[in-house]
Amino acid sequence: MSTLVISLARGPLVGTCLSLWLYGITCLQACFYFQTYVNDRTSLKLTVVSLLTLETAHVVLTMWLMDYYFVANYGNEQVLESTTWMTMITWSIGFIIGLIVYLYFIWRIWMCNLTPHVLLSYS
Repeated sequence: MSTLVISLARGPLVGTCLSLWLYGITCLQACFYFQTYVNDRTSLKLTVVSLLTLETAHVVLTMWLMDYYFVANYGNEQVLESTTWMTMITWSIGFIIGLIVYLYFIWRIWMCNLTPHVLLSYS
């Protein structure tokens, strides 16, 4: 393989390894949350479960993509120039995770008794 292909492939591979490491921390935090905050609202627990489920799907799909690009199609440079339908699903799940987290942060700020005028003045 050419050095360009190797340098282009290194970024997603390192990113996936870091993502898996952070996923392990997320799982530990979820276990800690469910053991410590037993009396939290059901809606908050469902939010945590849905985020953990989406994050698990995201990690599984990312690992599938790494296998597809770097194991199953090793040495095939044309494959690196195209995307699969699984790539779009992986990106979409990442977008949904980010959206849920941002909406939760907005809700928490709103619950800290900030008025809508303060929130709108920073946009």
